[in-house]
Amino acid sequence: MQEESLKIKQLEALEELYHYSQKLIPAIETVSGELRGNGQEDTDEYLKSILNGINWIIEVLNRTMDLVNVGEVIIDKEKINLVIHDLGEAIKGKNDEMIAEALTKEVLPFIVDSSIRAAVLTNQILN
Repeated sequence: MQEESLKIKQLEALEELYHYSQKLIPAIETVSGELRGNGQEDTDEYLKSILNGINWIIEVLNRTMDLVNVGEVIIDKEKINLVIHDLGEAIKGKNDEMIAEALTKEVLPFIVDSSIRAAVLTNQILN
């Protein structure tokens, strides 16, 4: 009974991840463009919000990884760690182009993959 309750909570969290990622994905695309030379007054604040969103996605995945990867590894924690490391290095270096590159080439595919997996799990099991 307790295991079933945990599974339901995990599915609810994954459903929230899916909905949130639908807002986060275009935000990442927008801020990447801003970092590549179309900067706005609020670009730094926007980036901070996006980083908070990425961290939230990772927290949800950490709490649902047993469900996300049931049967096969879909989301690889080691790969996520490398993605976040690369993004962190770009941020430390204060290199806007490298930050934009890390966001579009590494973070965005990870967020998209996570969103797709969340959609698959919640649609298959909840509906």
